Amino acid sequence: MSVFGKHKAKLITAALLLTLLIWWLMGVPGGYIPGRYDAESKTYDVFWDKKGFVCQNGYFRIKFYTPFKKYGLCDTNGRVIIPFRYDNIGDLEPNGLLTFTRNKKLGVINLKQEIIAPPEWDRISIYEKEIYAGKGTAPNAEYVLLGLTGKPIFTDTVFVLGNVALQHNRSHRFAFALKDTVSYIYFGDGQKILTLDYFAQSYKFLGDDTATVMVIYGQKQKGRSKSKVAVVGMTGEELLPLEFDYVQEFAKPENVLVTNLLLIGKRPSEGMYDINQKKWIWPLFPGKIDREYAIPLFRLKSEKGKIRYIDAHGTVILSEKISVISWQGNELLFVRNNQHYRMRYDKAREKFIWYNIR
Repeated sequence: MSVFGKHKAKLITAALLLTLLIWWLMGVPGGYIPGRYDAESKTYDVFWDKKGFVCQNGYFRIKFYTPFKKYGLCDTNGRVIIPFRYDNIGDLEPNGLLTFTRNKKLGVINLKQEIIAPPEWDRISIYEKEIYAGKGTAPNAEYVLLGLTGKPIFTDTVFVLGNVALQHNRSHRFAFALKDTVSYIYFGDGQKILTLDYFAQSYKFLGDDTATVMVIYGQKQKGRSKSKVAVVGMTGEELLPLEFDYVQEFAKPENVLVTNLLLIGKRPSEGMYDINQKKWIWPLFPGKIDREYAIPLFRLKSEKGKIRYIDAHGTVILSEKISVISWQGNELLFVRNNQHYRMRYDKAREKFIWYNIR
């Protein structure tokens, strides 16, 4: 009888124990997955996978083929950080959190394997300063907004979570929670909750990369009062209260918007508001404000028909004593004291220049 046949049972047992030992050494925190990190492709190359594992924020997730086929997380040195005990895990986010799956439910952990959100959710999105989690299907779906420690930001169910791309295409998070006639808005940038004493029905954003505001349409008494409009800044301050009939941007003839100025209406009055400076450029007055020409010049027409023109800073450029004749090329023709003038806008100097036509 050969040595193998004589000690077959012992050899098989030893091989199994050795395999389990290797699996254990490679699967516990501090264990090692043999391979090499390629800095150029940002992958960790192993001999059993030609493609390697893509590294995200200095770590890579790997499905280790132990008898349980679980997922874990390793660093670029091949050291095991999170052992292979999860049905699946997500990539590590810059804030040090990642999702994990257990029994087909999602949760959130950190690198210390501390559970931030228990595995009870169907959908999870991890952002820079908050976690958005949801479960169930409409109309009975439930959503919550959590801080990075797992503590709820809202005590009530989140109504909606959104993203708006502002400066440098950076996404800003916001979320609504509604209860009775009170609205709560969370602003991710300042991690601030703004409480409004009215029911927010809908919203839209106005502005550009340098300044953006949220325009809110709401009711003081849900279903029993007329909808009004308010303006809120993206850091969570209430700029204009819920008392206006409309808020919109100015468009010039070429449909190019003047994005920092808003036309505010409270019938029969209108005014101009600068969202960069967060102040009124021209307060509400009984009349209409519009922009006819391809220069930063705005026409104010009172209810009595008197017309004057102001610039984007609220400075009166042409008074009621001046009559505008026409727009020719890039110049405005007007009459003052029976004298004809041409006026153009110097964009480099941000200044209006006019001269007499002899």
